Amino acid sequence: LHAAATLRFDGRDRLFELLVPRVRDQEGTFSARHLAVCFHASARIGMRDDTLCQLVTRRFTKDLADIDALALTSAVYACGLILYFDRPFCEAVSGFLYNALQVGGRTLESQ
Repeated sequence: LHAAATLRFDGRDRLFELLVPRVRDQEGTFSARHLAVCFHASARIGMRDDTLCQLVTRRFTKDLADIDALALTSAVYACGLILYFDRPFCEAVSGFLYNALQVGGRTLESQ
């Protein structure tokens, strides 16, 4: 999906028009990383689906302790690409990163 978002080909937008509703409807069955990849890929082509944005930011805010840094940064980047702002999500991410950078804090994966 990430590669499909990067490339230009006939049917790309149609693919994402089918993908996003499916991801939205089955969000609970996706791992956080898989959800972040789908969200990020759709954002890369400029597709903003506010319902998907809300699903991702709420889930990531609620389950932040279980979300790996790669999925988290991918979701943050996707929000930036489509100019979606969710204050609780941004505050939770900020706190997560602050705590991870403290001595003895949770380490961040290298990206």
